[in-house]
Amino acid sequence: MAECREGLGESTFESWMKKAASPNQPLKWIQENFVLGGHKAAAICKVLKKAKVYLVSSFDRTSTESIFLTPASSVAEALDSALIKHGNDAKVLVIPYGNSTPPYV
Repeated sequence: MAECREGLGESTFESWMKKAASPNQPLKWIQENFVLGGHKAAAICKVLKKAKVYLVSSFDRTSTESIFLTPASSVAEALDSALIKHGNDAKVLVIPYGNSTPPYV
């Protein structure tokens, strides 16, 4: 869950996420040239290569999908979608302070 009232935040992060054609690109870019802000894009893209990430936000659907996240209108919708895909016994990871916590599963 992230309000995203001000968009994606930090300008480098926003730029990298918007110009990437796939989650692989920010991972390549950060290896070639470490840039603050870009490191967050790379961290999120590393997660996206292994997991589907839902965003519950006022951020519009098209913009959410363009940065490789799956939009959901509520936490319940996101959870229901994940459980349909993975089954009712699936594990759920809740990440407080997700904007500054790269998950390791």
